[in-house]
Amino acid sequence: MSVRRLRNLVTAIPPESSFGLAMGAYRPGWSNAEELLAIIAELVDQNTRMFVIANSKKGTQAPKPIDIQRPTRVTDAEAKEPKRRQATPAELRAWFGGAVRVSKRGVGRSRCARGHFVKPGTACAQCVDTAVTDQT
Repeated sequence: MSVRRLRNLVTAIPPESSFGLAMGAYRPGWSNAEELLAIIAELVDQNTRMFVIANSKKGTQAPKPIDIQRPTRVTDAEAKEPKRRQATPAELRAWFGGAVRVSKRGVGRSRCARGHFVKPGTACAQCVDTAVTDQT
């Protein structure tokens, strides 16, 4: 199985699944539907508060806004989790059981205008183009 296929399979897993729970993508008790309903309720409340403020006498206190507590709000401890990093070739080999070959294709080379790999500062032999573009 290719890495691309594996990535597509993993990203298509529903967040409510046991894998999604293990990866922290879903917390039981709050889904997208409940989040959207809470947002709608807060926006309707804000609209109602603006209407009350606009149509009341000067000096009248505005009603307090509602704040719907969400179980999925990030706490300070969760916000300090380490950032994800790219896996090293050794980690990839260990994960896939040694079936990964790391290629250095493109390292220290440039591309010509048509996208062929060439040594920096040299002409492309395939398209006889002397203009070397971006480094990769």
